[in-house]
Amino acid sequence: MKIEKLWDKHFGSDVYIVGTGPSIRCWRPGALRQFLKGRVSIGLNQAWVYDVGLTYSLTVHPELLLDYLDKKGELDDSAGKWIVKRKAPMDHLRTDDKHHYVFNSGTSLDLVRHRQADTLYLGRGIQCTAISLAAHMGAKAVHLLGCDMGSLGGDHHAHRQHVQFHGLASEDVYAEYRRWTARIRTIVRDELRVPVLHVTPLLGAVSAEEDYGRHC
Repeated sequence: MKIEKLWDKHFGSDVYIVGTGPSIRCWRPGALRQFLKGRVSIGLNQAWVYDVGLTYSLTVHPELLLDYLDKKGELDDSAGKWIVKRKAPMDHLRTDDKHHYVFNSGTSLDLVRHRQADTLYLGRGIQCTAISLAAHMGAKAVHLLGCDMGSLGGDHHAHRQHVQFHGLASEDVYAEYRRWTARIRTIVRDELRVPVLHVTPLLGAVSAEEDYGRHC
């Protein structure tokens, strides 16, 4: 399906973006699924493995869709509808495929400010794409879960997930993630008037690492 079919589809709703950072593993089994029940959610890459009942799964790595299908054997509500970048090994995906939303990507910040047919913004980290997409969906507010963009207790999302750091140190990659996410948040918040908030099971902004140790 064409990505523009999602424009304003969830106008006036809160949209929850579910990442795979270490804080996502602090939720009790089933608790996050219950929290997201009835809410619009976008899982990033392999967020579906946490079985939270996603509305959508977003990836710029179509091989992750193939991996999902290999493991699950069929589409189900653990991943919801897939939103997939058209490139190898799935560059054959068509915009009239009823099972997936298909998009091309670009790096211009104008793609955050203005919706463009068939194309989503791609910045440093898939969370930037998801924030922009949520705003284009008509979100009243965007909430980030498990988008930690750093390590907690020496743990980070790359320890259990597919990542492509291309030889860079994880702390350098996460620093880029934070800078670019802040940039996208500024555009979405100040120009599009959509607040971007962080939901975490951890206690306090400065004691998160200590509390993560308690969870572990």
